[in-house]
Amino acid sequence: MIRKNRLDYIYLNESHFLFEGQQRLVYKHPLNADYLIKISKLVMNKWGSVDYISYRNRYRFLKYFLIELREHARLRLQYTPGQVPYIFQKIIGFTDTNLGMGLIVQTEKDKYGHYAPTCESLLKNSLINEMILQHLEEFLQHLLESDICIYDLTPSNIVYSYTTEIGHHFVLIDGFGDKRFIPLSFYSKRIRRYQRNKAINKFRNEIQLS
Repeated sequence: MIRKNRLDYIYLNESHFLFEGQQRLVYKHPLNADYLIKISKLVMNKWGSVDYISYRNRYRFLKYFLIELREHARLRLQYTPGQVPYIFQKIIGFTDTNLGMGLIVQTEKDKYGHYAPTCESLLKNSLINEMILQHLEEFLQHLLESDICIYDLTPSNIVYSYTTEIGHHFVLIDGFGDKRFIPLSFYSKRIRRYQRNKAINKFRNEIQLS
């Protein structure tokens, strides 16, 4: 019998669930409020059982899992420790859970210690004001000047965070890396720049930001 929430094993249930993305489910870390745990939907129902995981789902799991990790690793090699731009969510590490291997990331919070709202929720609730628009423009400019590859820049992948050191700012929490079978952007700065420009222009059109 596995004891719940050992240091090397995390037990997750419905009370820890936060939201669902296209490829993953996101849970609160039951032992640390500063962390979240991302779980792949592709293999979670069969993880830890004797059920067969199809080659297709195994491949897709590894593909999407490695897309993010590869881009994070490539980006971190360009900066000294602790100097990775704050506009990117920080990866903490991995953990075993009852739902499968989890990716631990830093929790982004608002000024009051609540989970940082997505840009999508700000738009839906008509909470965008001049100050937030300015912070969004600053985020897009920092993103443009960075050397990251983006494949999916949407309002649901950006959160409006706050820290005492930086103040209010937007953070990209998903959608970076190269999904193609041969990730050419990993080797080409020019392709990464093209992908960023394309993603940012598409994002501007989506939210009607000139």
